[in-house]
Amino acid sequence: MIDFLADFGTREAQALQDDPDSGADFQLIDQIVSHLADLGAAEQLPLMAEWFTAGLIDTSYVDPQDVLADAQRKPAECLAALRAAGHGLIDELLPEIAAWPDIHHMPPVSLPPIPLGAIRDPIVRDGDKVGRNDLCPCGSGRKYKKCHGAN
Repeated sequence: MIDFLADFGTREAQALQDDPDSGADFQLIDQIVSHLADLGAAEQLPLMAEWFTAGLIDTSYVDPQDVLADAQRKPAECLAALRAAGHGLIDELLPEIAAWPDIHHMPPVSLPPIPLGAIRDPIVRDGDKVGRNDLCPCGSGRKYKKCHGAN
């Protein structure tokens, strides 16, 4: 996981350096550094220091001293801190998946019916309605169903 996050962070940092406006709204690199620190990725501290030095990380979201302190913890301490905060790695897949519907359950949305007039205006004819067996209004003398009503 640490290697994946470091690789992903390197690609994200390169993208931000190539186009600084690409992550203007939300920068993933802040989250990546936070997760690397939470996992005790001391071996990635030089890489994270580069990102801080380059100004790619929002220091109001991720404090460099906190990252240093968290990343230097032992993996067992990191896992214990994550579990104490209600986070952590998945130990057993079935209980984890069984809890997903509880997390994503949303009550059904009940909306009042929409009146037809609110969706579109009613069709209004300019003249009288022409019946199938009436003479065609084009003046051909044939019935409407055999003339313009055939299509």
